[in-house]
Amino acid sequence: MGVFVVFEGLDGSGKSTQARLLYEELRNEGISVALFHEPGGTALGAEIRRSLKSEEIIGITPVSELFLFAAARAQLVKQELDPAITQNQVVVCDRFTASTVAYQSFARGIPLEIVTKINEIATNGTIPDLTIFLDISPENALERHKSRHDLRKSTFEHEVALNVNKYGVGDSNNERFEKEPLSFHRKVYDGYAKMAKANPERWFVLDATLTPDALANSIKEKVKKL
Repeated sequence: MGVFVVFEGLDGSGKSTQARLLYEELRNEGISVALFHEPGGTALGAEIRRSLKSEEIIGITPVSELFLFAAARAQLVKQELDPAITQNQVVVCDRFTASTVAYQSFARGIPLEIVTKINEIATNGTIPDLTIFLDISPENALERHKSRHDLRKSTFEHEVALNVNKYGVGDSNNERFEKEPLSFHRKVYDGYAKMAKANPERWFVLDATLTPDALANSIKEKVKKL
C-alpha cells in the first residue's frame, strides 16, 4: 500500500506551497507521487469548488457547506485517492477531513459527532498516515493570506502546468472564509490544535513561521521515515 500525507492549517500557513514542494521533491527522486487539493481533483469536485466561490450563491448554511465538501471528498476518495494508494503511490493532499472538523464543527458549530460521521461516510474509512499541521496564529495567517494571494494563484497555475491533476484550479474558495471575523479563525485554530494534541502519533506539528526551506527539509525527513 502507498502512503497518504495531508497538509492542514489556516489559510496563509504555507500548506499549499509545502504540499507542492514535497510533491516535487519526491517526484524528482523517482518516487511515484500524486498531489491533490480539496475541494477539487475531480470534475465534480471542481464544480463544487466553483459553486462555493460563486457570488450568485449566498447564504450557504453550515450544513449545506458540510455536505458540499463531503460530496467533493467522496468523489475524490473513490475516483483518485484510494486507487493511487492501492497502487503504492505517495499521495499528498492539501486539506482533508481535519479541515471539515476545524471549520464546520469547531468554527461553524455543527456537532462533532455529526461531522465525524459524515467524514467517515465520505472517506469510506480512508485516513491519512500523516497529517502535517503548519502552526501559525490566526492574526499572522490572515495577514499572510492577504499578502500572498497572488503567490497562491501562481502556485496552483504551476500545479496545473505540472499536469498534476487536470481538475486543478487557479484560485481558492477560501476567500469566503477569509472574510469571517477573527473569532471564527481562532475557533478553527483551536480545533486544529486539539486534534493534533489528541493524536500525536499521526500528526506532525511545525512552526509555520520558519523559512520555507526549513519547513520543507523537516517535512521531507518525516515523510521519508514512512
